[in-house]
Amino acid sequence: MVKDDGSSLKKKAFRKVRKTLKTLEKEGIVLEILQQKDVKTSEFEKERHVFVSNLGLTSGGSTAALLSFFSSQSLVRSVAMPKGRPFSFLTLDPGPLCPPSCLHFKEELIYYAFVDRVPDCFKLNFSVPKKQPPAIPGLRVVDDFVSQEEEELILLSIDWKSQAAALRSRRVRHYGYVFNYLTNHVDPGSPLLEDPIPVAWSGVLRRIGEIVSDQEGLAFRPNQVTVNHYESGQGIPSHVDTHTAFESPILSLSLGSSLAMDFKRKFPEEEMSVWLPSRSLLILDGEARYGWEHRISPRATDVVDTPTGLQVFPRGTRISITMRRIRIPDDKGWRRCHCEFKDYCDRERAPSVSDGRPKLDPVAVETEYVHQVYEDIADHFSATRYKPWPKVMSFLSSLPFGSLVLDVGCGNGKYFGHLRQELSGHIVELGCDASDSLLNVGSSRGFELFLANVLRLPVRPSSVDAVLCIAVVHHLASRERRLDALRSLSSVLRPGGLAFVTVWAREQKRKGVASFYLRHSGETEGPGDTVEVNDASCASLPVHQSGHEFTHADCLVPWKRASDGKIFHRYYHVFSEGELEVLFQEISVVSGVKLVESFYEQGNWCLVFQKIPLKQAE
Repeated sequence: MVKDDGSSLKKKAFRKVRKTLKTLEKEGIVLEILQQKDVKTSEFEKERHVFVSNLGLTSGGSTAALLSFFSSQSLVRSVAMPKGRPFSFLTLDPGPLCPPSCLHFKEELIYYAFVDRVPDCFKLNFSVPKKQPPAIPGLRVVDDFVSQEEEELILLSIDWKSQAAALRSRRVRHYGYVFNYLTNHVDPGSPLLEDPIPVAWSGVLRRIGEIVSDQEGLAFRPNQVTVNHYESGQGIPSHVDTHTAFESPILSLSLGSSLAMDFKRKFPEEEMSVWLPSRSLLILDGEARYGWEHRISPRATDVVDTPTGLQVFPRGTRISITMRRIRIPDDKGWRRCHCEFKDYCDRERAPSVSDGRPKLDPVAVETEYVHQVYEDIADHFSATRYKPWPKVMSFLSSLPFGSLVLDVGCGNGKYFGHLRQELSGHIVELGCDASDSLLNVGSSRGFELFLANVLRLPVRPSSVDAVLCIAVVHHLASRERRLDALRSLSSVLRPGGLAFVTVWAREQKRKGVASFYLRHSGETEGPGDTVEVNDASCASLPVHQSGHEFTHADCLVPWKRASDGKIFHRYYHVFSEGELEVLFQEISVVSGVKLVESFYEQGNWCLVFQKIPLKQAE
């Protein structure tokens, strides 16, 4: 169907559509074809229905392609692709419409027409589930837990102007206690006295207490609430709510748009999705709370397997209200979890500073468990660091001819010299490191290196064209020092200059694929071992079990020296998804830098950022 001009192509399209509709009439399904001129005017105030006769599941149809045909013209409200059928339906929102004149999919012409309705047998019907709810013990979804009137009252009671914060993927608002996204904890000694849970929610909370019990068997009463505001396409990374921060259960009330929430567990490995209708209450208790990760994928649509086939539902604005009870410290100030899900459990949480116990001294930790360790293992470590990472080499190759590159934390200089051989002086390379022994290895190879710490670079501001900082920031033992490192890297960049930063990821398995570290590391010490830190805090750090996924953000990772088998412990802060971007956002405005790219690669989170050119800064 191309134009409303009586062309032969239009007539052919009409015949094709009509032929398919005739087959439906034999099943007792009669649809009326509407004229385009009647449905594309601005006066058309009803939703429009499109019948696509030759793009469906049996004809190799793509829901993404189907959406793209009309998404630029009008908001697609829903898509239905019935199983075993060659056709599909779209429902469009009211409003002006300029339908595409000609559609193609895989070089084939697509035939479509506007019809008066979508037959009920092809619509989604949530009251007739196709199968039993997902078999996750402790997971329950209560449909229509609040009425439309209650939904409106709750949304009006949320004060977004006071205390709300904007994260990379959503807006958040806290009541009762603030949830810290960098530590994944709350401070029980710092309640939000001026931000209690709104009184307008009292009726809903009372009903929750009637159907949900806490760990003591009493009516569940949340004392910490986080309100999340998601726009279409926004999501939240896969996670398990910190065990030592919150008790069980955890509840989430969905308001606004419906969507699918994804769940997965490690052992045995399993994944599934759960549909959360608008105004429903999700309850995570027991295994569902402690032993399964959950996430919202950042996408604009959800593909739902319904009784009548696969259907696509665009997402709108969604407000989720997550309700939890914080875990109360014992008489010694410790918060402990005794669940059986060791892969996700942090077991116990030490008393915080507000409890009178000092934090680790970051300088002492870095001196003992970073700088001294690399001096002791330099020869063995250098022997294992010889193969350049392709992503870094691609970054270097993309730089303009004659660029001055500073490699901060260069070690033995493994990224030096390669482009000289290939492109004969393409870039000028300088490097620095805090380890004398590793610098000696690199200097012996003829590289230009000097001794320096990432926090105190003896380099003139705005003097280099590009900066590498590979596997350095994760060795800094406090959040403020990690922020200072990003500020330091930004300061030496010229306007328009680029930086490439990588840190070790807490997520060493992504999309079911294990990182090189998980596949090739040998075991050294068992889980649960700790090492007393030699500083004034008299605290300890957990020892990570080599070759396994990380269970702690701050830990000591063993290194077994080849020459004598001696075990050394290196301090790491492993980054959770989104954490590096949050740090970058905090320094970006003042430092005058902007994010170019962020990605995950072989167990590492990576950032490429740019010093804002002078013209843009003005």
